[in-house]
Amino acid sequence: IGGRMAERRVSVGTRVMAGEVVAQRDAENELNALRSSQAALASAESSFRQADGHYQRQGRLRDRGVTSEADFEDAQQRRKTASARVDAAVAQLRTAENVVSFTTLKADGEGIVTAVGAEPGEGGGRELRRPDRAGQRIEAGLRPAAATARQRHERGTRQQGHDPQRMHEGSVGGR
Repeated sequence: IGGRMAERRVSVGTRVMAGEVVAQRDAENELNALRSSQAALASAESSFRQADGHYQRQGRLRDRGVTSEADFEDAQQRRKTASARVDAAVAQLRTAENVVSFTTLKADGEGIVTAVGAEPGEGGGRELRRPDRAGQRIEAGLRPAAATARQRHERGTRQQGHDPQRMHEGSVGGR
């Protein structure tokens, strides 16, 4: 997840515990997406209530022989569609909530910070590494976006020279 680091709470040498907040990304865009998802859910729920009321009325009218079966089935289908839209809006809201939670970077294990990747105000991708269980060390922070993109480019299988049959795997400057 890219973004600007708003706050880094640790430095090299800092001992951290599992779950401890080590950095905070600027969450403005993610919070806007969350508010949009909340509004979409409220709208979908309102549409469902309206469709459900119409379905209930059509059911009563059908039972009294005042409306056609086709009108009742149409109301039933509109209710099902509105219900599906609520389900979709709930799923979108949960996703938005998860994305907001990713803006708070936490240590996933106990250890000592051995490197930081960015300073507050710099942009970058999420970068947390698990502690080395032998040395109980952890790397935490946000790696600047340019370095992250460069490392993604430098990793993987490479063609050696112009011969497509001569391939090798490697990593140049990556971790």
